Formats: sequence, structure tokens, C-alpha cells
Amino acid sequence: AGVGFADEEDSLLQEAIRASLEEAAVDEVRRRELDQAEAEDIAAALAAVEADNLREAEATAAALAAAEEAELAEELERSRRREARLEEEARARRSTLLLPPPQAVTQ
Repeated sequence: AGVGFADEEDSLLQEAIRASLEEAAVDEVRRRELDQAEAEDIAAALAAVEADNLREAEATAAALAAAEEAELAEELERSRRREARLEEEARARRSTLLLPPPQAVTQ
């Protein structure tokens, strides 16, 4: 009768060990699934940040291009005004060169 009790105790112990191992295996699977989900969430967050950074870089490049274009337009306008002023000065000089010399004051 004593041997039967020991066998039953061994059987119960083995069953408890098996149940514990199964539970540990299930817990490990759940942990891996959670880790995988977390890794996917992190990857999605990184992709969103990367997309935001790309949009920001594109907006910055567009703003810089617009600023450069505006600066070039201002520079072109200044050049046109300078050219017009120089042409006006040249016309004024030509007209003074074409005028007859002032008459000598006669007494």
C-alpha cells in the first residue's frame, strides 16, 4: 500500500510539473505576442515620425525656394530701377550736351 501511495504522489507531482510547464509555455507565447505587438506599434510610430519629418523637410525646402525666388525678384526689380535711373541720367546728360552754350552776357 505504501508503494501505491508513492506512485500516486509521483504521478500527481509529474502532473503538477506538466501543468506548470504548460502554463509557462502559454505565458511565454503571450509575452512574445505582446512583444511583437509592441514592436509593430514602435515601427508604426517611427514611420509616422519619419513621414512628418519628410513633410516638414519638403515644406522647409518649399519655403526656402519661395524666399529665394522672392529675393531674386527683388534683386531683378532693383536692377531694373537702377537701369532706368541710369538711362534717365544718360538722357539728361545727352540733352545738356546738345543744348547750345549759354549766350555771353552782353553789356
